Amino acid sequence: EKNITSRTKWSSLKKQLEDDERYKAVDRSSSRESLFREYQDTLPEESNSDIEEENDRQKRVAAEAAIEERKKEVEAELGEQLKERSKEHEKHKYQEHEESFKALLIDLIKSADYTWHEARRILRKDSRYENCDLLEKDAKERLFDAHVQHLERKRREVFFQLLNETKDITPSMKWREAKKIIEKDERFAKFNISERKTERDYKEWMEERKEAVMKDFKDLLKETKIITYKSLKMIQENEQHLRDILAVLENDKRYIVLNNAPVERERLLEQYLEELDKKGPPPPPTQQEADRRRK
Repeated sequence: EKNITSRTKWSSLKKQLEDDERYKAVDRSSSRESLFREYQDTLPEESNSDIEEENDRQKRVAAEAAIEERKKEVEAELGEQLKERSKEHEKHKYQEHEESFKALLIDLIKSADYTWHEARRILRKDSRYENCDLLEKDAKERLFDAHVQHLERKRREVFFQLLNETKDITPSMKWREAKKIIEKDERFAKFNISERKTERDYKEWMEERKEAVMKDFKDLLKETKIITYKSLKMIQENEQHLRDILAVLENDKRYIVLNNAPVERERLLEQYLEELDKKGPPPPPTQQEADRRRK
């Protein structure tokens, strides 16, 4: 049963027999070995060809075992690849449903004033809504919120552009007066939003415009070479210098745009003159700067 040959060693064989009841039935170890030797003497001598054949057989068995092991490894690797492919497929399907829902929002929800509850009732009436089943309620609401925010940004951009292009609106004009001017424009009629929201946007635009106009006027003052650190004292001594300054400023649109806010414009001019007076004369140029000027 154990493929014993004339070359089999007792030390190797007895390890294979230790658990066999027939092995245990022989009490003494020496008796077991004697029985093995007697049996081995009855066996024919093994030829080299027999040994080679056994070696070849063992090699084939080992090779087959290695092949089977590799098959198992390949199957495991393929299993992981199939799992990854399945995940990619699921991800792709989810993205398709997302894009379908975004297309629905673009086609059906054209105002930022809709609530999610109102929008959902409109969306569910469209047959394409079934193509978004992979999206849970929270995901749909998140996409709706992003869509509404986009609509709101676009609406404000168009509204601000309309205000920027309406030259009759001055930096100090109230919304009630401004509305009378822009409501004649067909772009304003398309907004279809609440009066309160429109007025809020107008106030925000007005604040931004005021800041921009004031900054432009300050830049104009800095660019006006006739205004120096000496100007404040010169005006106090003789107002002709102020008239000379105003004669230069009056030709610039950054001055003209503040014609409806003369008090604020005068305050900015006085503030700039005081700042220059406090700073005093500019520091002398460095030698390098002096050389550059001479060139």
